[in-house]
Amino acid sequence: SPPPDRHRGRREPAALKNNRLNYVIVGAFVLIVLAGLVASVALLTGRTGATDDYFAIYKNVTGVAFGSRVLFEGFPIGQVERITPIEEDGRVKFRVDLSVTKGWKVPRDSVAEIVSSGLLAAVTTNLRAGEKAELLAPGARIDSAEAANILASVSILAQEVRQLTETDAKPMIAQISKAISGF
Repeated sequence: SPPPDRHRGRREPAALKNNRLNYVIVGAFVLIVLAGLVASVALLTGRTGATDDYFAIYKNVTGVAFGSRVLFEGFPIGQVERITPIEEDGRVKFRVDLSVTKGWKVPRDSVAEIVSSGLLAAVTTNLRAGEKAELLAPGARIDSAEAANILASVSILAQEVRQLTETDAKPMIAQISKAISGF
């Protein structure tokens, strides 16, 4: 005959209760870590408070993207929200929408320039403060200054040095060599 069922009518073993408790603790820990991660990302991107929107128009937006920092004289005050191609004066240009800390005072003659602090540094939009006391209203267009393309400038300089070497330095070296051989 089969052995009697020892577990019939008995409560759940303590080991199963401990497993469930462990799952609840681990689940709560994971949720707390995820909430902390979301809060950290919000703080790092600067998207934790109210903002005012402005925009600038550029011919070239190389290196600028959603989330690129917006600085006011080097101090971080916001980020780039969107870049939209538009047609202006018969040419394709780019409207760059900026979100700036709400209430930030932007003088009317300020200039938004695309800058990079170094060759490998991230591209940012820096607002150079104007001198006028009159402020731009939120939603207004900020005058813009085009970015200097460092690599293009280095390339142009290299071409000029090559041309100088070929047209002036080589003939001069050849004449000096000829003169030395004549002595």
